[in-house]
Amino acid sequence: MGGGCANLVFLEDDLARALCPVVRIVDLRNWVGVQGDLDLLSKDNLNTARATVLYGINNRYKIGLDNQTFECVIKGKVLKGTGKSYAPLAPGDQVGVHFDSSGAVQIVSRGERNTEFSRWNNKRKRPQTMAANLDVVVCIASPESPPFRPRFIDRIQVTCEIEKLPLVVILNKADLGVSRTIEERLRVFQQTGCQVLKCSARNGSNINKVRRLVRKTRSVFVGQSGVGKTSVLNAVLPGLNRKVGEISNKYNRGTHTTRHGVLIDNPEGGWIVDTPGIREFEIVEIELSDLTFFFPDLCAMKDDCLLTKCTHDHEPGCAVMDAVQRGDIHVDRYESYLRILDSMRARTEHNGQP
Repeated sequence: MGGGCANLVFLEDDLARALCPVVRIVDLRNWVGVQGDLDLLSKDNLNTARATVLYGINNRYKIGLDNQTFECVIKGKVLKGTGKSYAPLAPGDQVGVHFDSSGAVQIVSRGERNTEFSRWNNKRKRPQTMAANLDVVVCIASPESPPFRPRFIDRIQVTCEIEKLPLVVILNKADLGVSRTIEERLRVFQQTGCQVLKCSARNGSNINKVRRLVRKTRSVFVGQSGVGKTSVLNAVLPGLNRKVGEISNKYNRGTHTTRHGVLIDNPEGGWIVDTPGIREFEIVEIELSDLTFFFPDLCAMKDDCLLTKCTHDHEPGCAVMDAVQRGDIHVDRYESYLRILDSMRARTEHNGQP
């Protein structure tokens, strides 16, 4: 990297021990933002390298490279070809970085993403990528403190179906007891292609199974505030000691402790992105008529509907509504579909689209 590397500024924080880089070489032809920066990325330029984004705050990023972490910014503050997303980079992104003679580091390009896990940011009216280049999404839930929210998990599952990412649903705090209602809903997730596991970060139950699930994979932990995402992560990676939050007695929900997504190296291979707790999760923009495709249980029935463009909420001869009446589709699952459909319609109307 040249002599300038010794002058690089390191971020001294509580993540330093855990944030080991995962460096991956990417074919330059598959990179966005490369055109115009080829002089920086030429083979003859020894001050250019490829690294992994660990996290970003206010347009400043921490990257991992050669078992070191560096603070850097985007060259020119705008990364070409990254579209209209809330932020151009997310944990897990592969980036081209340039080291100048003073030792400053700049991000000059982003590699094509194999996969991404994104939500809709209502405030900014654009998609927000929480993690990139994933193998699996792990959704952490709890039976109590905070209460089980299956419709939240439904939205996570729809997002995974859109991106063709496998989903693992982990019920943490299983030592608090799991009601028949929760067991019933967990079976629905199993029947629709998710892997389901009950564990307890507090007493260590099934933590070894969680550890095996994420070994040698690139994963992201998501869930509402207070379910114990970071507690499970600390149990899976002994010695990590990430800060965990308390449950609000007044609202019976978690308080935000993890403030931004952070990529953490897994000593057994791969990495895990720990994300802030989510209170509301909105689906990224898709066609209203496509929503059914991302509910496997509803999709299995839709071809039997009388109308080709049936939205399954009011039309006569709707096979999905009939299946709900028969009990073939879980009524709460169907209610979840209707709520997502309504929120998407409201967003479309607000944006002035037909």
